[in-house]
Amino acid sequence: MLLKFFRKNPFSRLFFFYAAGLVFACHCEVSGWIMVALSAIAVGVTLSAIFTLKVYKHLYRNWIFGFLISFVLFVTGLTHNELENLAESKVKTLVSGEGVFLSRIIEIPEIKSKSVQIQVRIAGEIEHHRLKKNVFRAILYLERDSLSEIMMPGEQVCIRTRFERIPAPGNPGEFDYRRYLANRRIFVQSYIAAGNWYRTTEKPSKDIRTLAESFRGRLLDRYRKLQLNPNEFNVLSALTLGYRHELDAQTKNAFSKAGVMHVMALSGFHTGLIAMLLGYLFGLLNGSTGGRIIRSILIVLTLWGFAIITGLSASVSRATFMLSLVITGSCLGEKVNTYNILFATAFFMLILTPGLAGDVSFQLTFLAVAGIVLFYPVLYRTVRWKNRLTDKVWKLLAISCAAQLATFPLTLYYFHQFPLLFWLANLFAVPLVAVIIYLAAAYLLLSFIDPLSRITGQLLVYAVKCLLHGVSFMEAVPNALMDNLFLSAGQAILLLLCVFCFGIFLSARIKTLLFAGFLLLSVVLLFGIRHDCRQSHQKLAIINNLNNTSSVNLISGHKNLLIADPDSLITPANIRYSLRNYWIARGVSEQVRILDFNDPLLTDSLDFPGLTIRQNFLQDHVFLDFFGTSMVFLKSDVNSIPVSENRFDVDLVVVTGNLYPDVGKVLNSFDFERLIIDSSVKYHHAEKWKSACSEYRVDCWDINEQGAYTIVPQ
Repeated sequence: MLLKFFRKNPFSRLFFFYAAGLVFACHCEVSGWIMVALSAIAVGVTLSAIFTLKVYKHLYRNWIFGFLISFVLFVTGLTHNELENLAESKVKTLVSGEGVFLSRIIEIPEIKSKSVQIQVRIAGEIEHHRLKKNVFRAILYLERDSLSEIMMPGEQVCIRTRFERIPAPGNPGEFDYRRYLANRRIFVQSYIAAGNWYRTTEKPSKDIRTLAESFRGRLLDRYRKLQLNPNEFNVLSALTLGYRHELDAQTKNAFSKAGVMHVMALSGFHTGLIAMLLGYLFGLLNGSTGGRIIRSILIVLTLWGFAIITGLSASVSRATFMLSLVITGSCLGEKVNTYNILFATAFFMLILTPGLAGDVSFQLTFLAVAGIVLFYPVLYRTVRWKNRLTDKVWKLLAISCAAQLATFPLTLYYFHQFPLLFWLANLFAVPLVAVIIYLAAAYLLLSFIDPLSRITGQLLVYAVKCLLHGVSFMEAVPNALMDNLFLSAGQAILLLLCVFCFGIFLSARIKTLLFAGFLLLSVVLLFGIRHDCRQSHQKLAIINNLNNTSSVNLISGHKNLLIADPDSLITPANIRYSLRNYWIARGVSEQVRILDFNDPLLTDSLDFPGLTIRQNFLQDHVFLDFFGTSMVFLKSDVNSIPVSENRFDVDLVVVTGNLYPDVGKVLNSFDFERLIIDSSVKYHHAEKWKSACSEYRVDCWDINEQGAYTIVPQ
């Protein structure tokens, strides 16, 4: 059956094995010698296959030939990923020191509270008045002032700086911003104070990407004339132009809880609506063969123009490429193979940008389309409606359910939640978004005709307000969201296979797949039971990396305690961003209790299994014992520790704040295994502590540099 599918959809084989090579290389280290050997074998196999097929043409249908081609594709994916890693290493090596660099802004700057974030393409480093070429992309944070606020895409900027790597996640389970940017080929960043940069006199760049960004900026200015409130403007910009930089977390959360977050990300739905509109506009050209060709060319060019203006996101690029193939095939009178087009699109996108294999948007958008193709016909045929309006509503509902069925395993894995009323929210949100897109197009096209632009503008404002009110209402419905759900990567893959086994069974009536689906579902449930049993006996202590704050997180079974500084700067949003995913994975997200080091409740009488705490230990410090693992948090000058002939035996000494780095005094007072420099210690103090530890040959761990420190008591 699988071979039959590969033969019917040849690009599926190319995609699966090439993507498997990329994913394998991302999660498993492959030594250089093995890569060379595999590459040599792959080249040999390819040359042999070319020679053999010239003589024995019938062999291309042989399973051995198919296996060899699959092997070559797998090795190609491995090699491509390794080449991307070499490019990353080259960038980090060449920008290791401070220098003067020539750069060009490639996206609309994002104004933050104290800085202006810009994405640039570095042309190279200036040495002795000459440009040493080294092209790469970077994120810059310019100190906010009147000059940095008016930067525009295409402008050339000369900067003096030292680039740094994108920080790794500071806590277990935290969002991996470094990997997110690496998937977009951005590996370094830098903060630049005023006076260390200037705009050159060279004219702004005229390349397609820069012109598109500038054009998008002008369209955003047109929206600002509508006098929308910030929330309405941000939603309209995201829905129609893909500009989501200013979209606040509260709005994203509301759309996510309502189950309509997908409409905020430009995708095939938005691109399809534009293609339909263009089809009507150019319908007069459909009368002749030449007219159909011109019509197809105009539609394809306009769609790619829209894709470029909106930033060439994975979802829009996928939809535009697929529609281009469909329109071209229809124009040539060819039968459209949806699956083959889908796999061809994914394959070519991965060839151009291998990092997309790990991109959540890329994964969800392709699964959604595959789900619609597979599940929609089955769902739609279950009920027949004679009324046209009812039938349209049922089609919309069937499409929403089909996409949700295909994507819900990854939704649970990445976002740990599932909106129960997504079907109801989509019934009003999807048609309303279509209206907003068409009204926005009319407003932008008629913006030079005052009466018409005013009317369409008011209608557009009203439509956006209706959407926001509807989403707010759905968000407020009690128990509309299942939250804090955990699914491991293995469970997500098995559940995804299970869903598609059931879908193919319903479509093709292959009984074997029905049994396979139930078997996979049973394995997923068994893994879940095993995970829950392990959680009931877990013991963990984590010294966190929380916004320059001294903190420790203790987990015992299903109980969770976070202890932090009383004057800490952490907020619920900081905690949610840094710790929520880890707490969900450990099954303690709903059992958390937060106290500070000076809280009177934090005593030996605190009802927490395995925990003993002594405040004001050795005057101003805090002693903590958790299931036999002891640690002391130094809260004041180490010289305040009373002199004693015997050293206190502890496992860890945790340095906090800006204490004077006196490792000798610490060694005189404590017998310990490791010194922890927590996230409340400033950079220059941390460097002094590390230098002193090196001098005394003391093992140390810098939380800000190396991430959270996890202890598993025996």
